[in-house]
Amino acid sequence: MLESAWKLFLAGAGHGLQNQRAVSTPQVGSTPTSFRQFSPRKCRLHPTARRIPRDGTRSWLRLAGYGTLGWDGSREDPPVRFVVRHMARLPIIVLGLLLVIVAAASLQRGIPDDLRDRAHAKSLQGDGASHTEVLTLLRQALRQDPASPYRWCDLGEALVEAGETATARYCFRRSLELGPNAPPIWMRAANFHFRLAETGEAVRCTARVLKTVPDYDAVVFSYWDRLVPQTGDVLNSIADDKRAAQSYFQHLISSGQTARAEIAWNWLAGRAFSDDLLAAGYIDLLLARQQVQQAGEVWIAHLGARKGDYPDANRLSNAGFEFPPTGAVFDWRISPVDPVEVTRYSGLAKTGQCSLRLRFLGKANVAYSHTAQTTPVSPGSYRLRAFVKTEALTTSEGIRFRIFDTQAPGRLDVRTAQLTGTHDWTALDQMVLVPVGTRLVTVQICRDPSPKFDNKIQGTAWIDAVSLVPARQAGR
Repeated sequence: MLESAWKLFLAGAGHGLQNQRAVSTPQVGSTPTSFRQFSPRKCRLHPTARRIPRDGTRSWLRLAGYGTLGWDGSREDPPVRFVVRHMARLPIIVLGLLLVIVAAASLQRGIPDDLRDRAHAKSLQGDGASHTEVLTLLRQALRQDPASPYRWCDLGEALVEAGETATARYCFRRSLELGPNAPPIWMRAANFHFRLAETGEAVRCTARVLKTVPDYDAVVFSYWDRLVPQTGDVLNSIADDKRAAQSYFQHLISSGQTARAEIAWNWLAGRAFSDDLLAAGYIDLLLARQQVQQAGEVWIAHLGARKGDYPDANRLSNAGFEFPPTGAVFDWRISPVDPVEVTRYSGLAKTGQCSLRLRFLGKANVAYSHTAQTTPVSPGSYRLRAFVKTEALTTSEGIRFRIFDTQAPGRLDVRTAQLTGTHDWTALDQMVLVPVGTRLVTVQICRDPSPKFDNKIQGTAWIDAVSLVPARQAGR
């Protein structure tokens, strides 16, 4: 590559010089004339003029676009033609120079890489002589490229293998100075500290990586799970980086680490880093571990001012759909299904400002059960109530509510009456006896398939003010 680039440069430069010589070489046998014979009008008529004025006439002729006569009597080019003719070779010359520079740089960079590859091959042999040769090759690579943080890491890792910890520490410190914003360098430095059981410094290095890019999240979290016993140390290293903290908490949820997740959740909530999505995931984890009471407490604390009369006067949160559903199991979970349009509707409500609207498009005999909420309960009697408004709701099966034991539906499964046709706000009530052993119930909006021939449901229903209250409070 270097040889080809050099040939290209010489070809472009030589071609330009050859043309320049052709223009500037005096013509033999030119006939001199006197200065008096020269004038702008006679410029084109005297191609053999030997002398031209030195009072600016030649410059004026060039600016005016006229050709002038050279010292040898030959015609000179106008300015534009001169530039086009002689500067057209400039890109070839520049390209040749660039290729020469790139080729030389590539050759220079290839030397340390080749030495590193040879050192790696030697390290696989595993004997004492190979270790010495590895260090020699890596030191030689470092001398070739002393500004590369990667070369310092290469040498540092080899020195650790050779037991030269102090020198290796200097190499990694130097690599971090040269690559302060390079995540791979910080990861290699973290590996060095983990090998020496220097957990605090290793956590600091990995936290720096998390704050820079998200690409290493899974690797860093795996290290923390295995090598960092104290969750507080991890969280303190993250400090005020919200993205890294939330990503770590999601990792704890997905890996089912309940104890660590509890510490991380309290840490997140104390810094206002928690959100509805994280709360939903954490509650799912707690319920999967049968920690129902703790899940309820987490949800109540997370709702804050949004909780309203939940759970004291009503076991259902967001009962009037005044807030967008969060997707948490203790809020309304709405799953899309064709052909039903489900939206939170403002402007028409039994109480407050919003309700839930269901539009059936008349395309299918829909079995609907895609809007539901789960809530913790204690054994006893409850009243389930919901207000429903319908408009031209067809078929023999309409809107109703179902309440059942979330974990064992065979223990509790009750349905309200249904509503079809057109009705103003109507209360659907159902008394429910929660048996011993039931800790969670699910309240579900449903529509059963119609057994009739004309069974494709069409029409609209609005739902609002859904409540589940203990029977002793129902009459108040």
